[in-house]
Amino acid sequence: WLKDPRTEKQDYVLPDPDAPDGGFTSYNAFFARSLKNQSQSRPQTLPGRDYVITAPTDALMNTIPMQITDAETPIPTKGTQKLNIQELLAGSKYWQRFVGGTALSCILMPNTYHRYHAPVSGKVVEAELVDGALIGMEDFASFAPANGNVGYYGADFSPFENYKRGYFIIDTGKYGYVAVVPVGLSTVGSVVFQDKYLNADQPVPVQRGDELGHFRYGGSLVMLIFEPGRYASGAIKVRLGNQIGTFDPKSGK
Repeated sequence: WLKDPRTEKQDYVLPDPDAPDGGFTSYNAFFARSLKNQSQSRPQTLPGRDYVITAPTDALMNTIPMQITDAETPIPTKGTQKLNIQELLAGSKYWQRFVGGTALSCILMPNTYHRYHAPVSGKVVEAELVDGALIGMEDFASFAPANGNVGYYGADFSPFENYKRGYFIIDTGKYGYVAVVPVGLSTVGSVVFQDKYLNADQPVPVQRGDELGHFRYGGSLVMLIFEPGRYASGAIKVRLGNQIGTFDPKSGK
């Protein structure tokens, strides 16, 4: 894994392999590795502008091409399972705010950075972990096809319902509420929140780019949901210098 150039090991805090207790103590310690200098390796675009929304982690990102038109609107699946916004947010008192809203799916690959961060600034007014299956997904490869299009219409989003997940509700103030939903997919055994967001009796201030939590081993997903009229579903906007893709390192050999 460390020899794979896509791991970008120069970006991370790595233990000294020659120390007495050197190296990572477990595979999960490697999998949930921390960034050495986030401001350099993952700088926030225009950090002083409150209207900018940024990716919550390293991910393949697609808009989900439909609006949540009412409380019963199902996210389309290939199979028989369907999921509405109330179920997705496990009965959160804020779920009705997202009826009529839009959503993004952000799929993490096993070799990428597995800590997730706030896409907006504001206050975390609710944060909950939701029980669910810890392992599964018989065919993860078909969910994340080689062409990278993991948000295509008709994609199977049933893992939102069945797998371990959590959600954060962030009040941005003038731009409304944003739901951040981390989901453990194939072989993920943990969805972990930063302690300060759990069981807080007061809203917790958060800045865009602040770490919210991390995943343990496997494939993962972070879903972002916006109130009506706040985020236009469709093409994702980027600025000069933003990453829009990567080369396959093997293609240059």
